[in-house]
Amino acid sequence: MLSTNPASAQRPVVPGTGSEIVGVADDFEDPNWGYIPRNPKSTEDIDENQRGPMGRSTNGRWYEGIKRGHPDVVKRVPTPAGGLPGSEGALLMRSMFTGLPNSPSYKMHQDDFVANVQYRIRRRINVSEVPSVTTRVFLPPVDQWENRSGPHFGFRLALETTAMTEQEVGRGIFKRKKMEMGNEIYWPGMFVEFENKDQTGREDDYAYLRVRSNRRGGDFRGPQITTTGWW
Repeated sequence: MLSTNPASAQRPVVPGTGSEIVGVADDFEDPNWGYIPRNPKSTEDIDENQRGPMGRSTNGRWYEGIKRGHPDVVKRVPTPAGGLPGSEGALLMRSMFTGLPNSPSYKMHQDDFVANVQYRIRRRINVSEVPSVTTRVFLPPVDQWENRSGPHFGFRLALETTAMTEQEVGRGIFKRKKMEMGNEIYWPGMFVEFENKDQTGREDDYAYLRVRSNRRGGDFRGPQITTTGWW
């Protein structure tokens, strides 16, 4: 759920409070919800190949990430036990073959599934509106996770700020780079980080939230995930 609050931007924000922006959020309760994948997916980050047209949901609220493509499985499923009262639908996502289609690299790659916010409301949301976003994530039992240490799920926002950025100026042999004030996109978020006991040598598996970012732009270790199920 995406919401805004007319209060001062300096006031502490409680995610999920304020007024819901209608037409952006998705609860997956529509039994006709579907996703049109339009494979093969984009791998612009690897070989600069977008392989359009992009995949999209039938309700127009989600689309394939142009840079990295979409998860291999995207479908509506019955809500797992413990979900919101009365809920009958949830979204299942699963990455199985990341990276170049039909060309396994045996390296970790990333898929993206993007919420269509800016184009649906036809404008950006200003920080003075105190925007916040809330999502509910179901973590299956650990024995269903990939047997690998590293990030297993991430949730991020695309934000724009004014900052000193590196720009190219001039042409040919006179081309150079300089720092000047301009707009820059950044992506704060949280990642479910898994430490597999077979790789760490510990007695048990371990998981925690990795948060992006601190004041210097680096990730930091968040709370430990002590139980699976709904978060």
